[in-house]
Parts: sequence; C-alpha cells; structure tokens
Amino acid sequence: MNNSPVQKTNTAPAKLAALAVPVAPHLNGTRAVFDPSVYLRLCRPGERCPVSGLSRSTLAELVRPCERNDYCPPVESRLLKRKGAQRGVLLISKHSLLAYIDGQPAPTRADLADEARQTSNETPSRE
Repeated sequence: MNNSPVQKTNTAPAKLAALAVPVAPHLNGTRAVFDPSVYLRLCRPGERCPVSGLSRSTLAELVRPCERNDYCPPVESRLLKRKGAQRGVLLISKHSLLAYIDGQPAPTRADLADEARQTSNETPSRE
C-alpha cells in the first residue's frame, strides 16, 4: 500500500466562475460597494451605463452639444486625449449626470396611465 497523501483538487469554483453572470462594476454580487470614481466612461455601443442604465446614444445627447439640447449640454463631460490625437476618451461627470437625472420631474399617475394604455393598444390581439 502507498501511504503518500493524496491531494484532491476542487474544480467546482472554476466551473462556477465560468458560468458567472457579469455584474455592474459598482456591485459585488447583490451587495452594493462604495464606488469613489468621479467620472464615467462613455459605454460601448449596445451597452448601457452601469450607474444610470441609460443607453450610449442617450448619454451622448446629454453631454454633446446637439439640436436636441439646444447646443447646450446639461451634463458635464471632459475629453481626454493626447497631443495631436484625433480621438480620445469621453469622460462623463457622475455627479453632474446624477444631478440631471434627479432634477427631472417624476411621472404623474396620469402619465403612467397613458403609458399603460398605449402599451395595451400596441399589444397584438390573438384571434
């Protein structure tokens, strides 16, 4: 008989890590984690902002001068780029974005009822 100790390896954590669902960077599982960042990076196409849940195009309308915001962006941003570079990184002020969202009026009951009515009218009927 061989009396050498047998070392068992547990592969379950590796398998679970492969199945893990990605979460927002400021969340750790289901528990909120303090996020000290001052700026947010403009999210990639097809993704949503991890802090506000807004789409990339909505964020771009809020931080860039355009016709929809009368060429006066309501949310502060900074463009970080090297000298002579044509492209850079668009950084959005998290404080300014959250202040803008907080300053928007809350929907009234009439607004919610209208939205529910429109949604029910758009649902195809089964005949």
